[in-house]
Amino acid sequence: MNSSSTDYPPKFETLIGLVRGRITTAQGLKIDVDEMNDFVRRARMAFGVQNYHEGLRLLNEGNERAGKSSTIHRQAYNAIATAAAFVAEAKKRNVDVTKAVEMLIDAKKAFERVDLDRALQLASAARSETDKLTVLYSSAQKILSSRSRLELAGRLGIDAPPLREVFADAKEAMKAKDYDKALALAQRAEDEFTALIKERIAGT
Repeated sequence: MNSSSTDYPPKFETLIGLVRGRITTAQGLKIDVDEMNDFVRRARMAFGVQNYHEGLRLLNEGNERAGKSSTIHRQAYNAIATAAAFVAEAKKRNVDVTKAVEMLIDAKKAFERVDLDRALQLASAARSETDKLTVLYSSAQKILSSRSRLELAGRLGIDAPPLREVFADAKEAMKAKDYDKALALAQRAEDEFTALIKERIAGT
């Protein structure tokens, strides 16, 4: 007699259906599900000989792999979308994101061939590279604007050695590639010079 779902309690067939549903979802995402289907097939065989413990173990393994694959697919998709948005925003600010764009293209290619771990890695790297370049660009721009404030202050006869030292520290941080520190120091110098300039103008 051929094996069928009546060889074991109906609740197991229900569990198999649930797992097959997750596998079908993964398959719809173009994920290779052969191994997952094999776990379900072996689980059916175990249930058929009343080895329920082994059957549940195999079914759980197939279920976990299907769920994990779908989760990684979603994470990779979201990572690529987020990185693309960061790159687009950086380009609007005239940041040179050539390297990040190349990483993003490679991430999309990896995603298309369902190399999801690689796609996730590349998308994360593209976003990190864009963040770094954006801070670099912002730091450079902020140093330029704070320098203009410093020069204006000098023309107005404002002498603030401590602030000139802060500006010098910002330039040193820039040289050392500590762009976050450079940005923070340049921002501080610009804000405080601006405040001094406003006081001087108000007092004239």
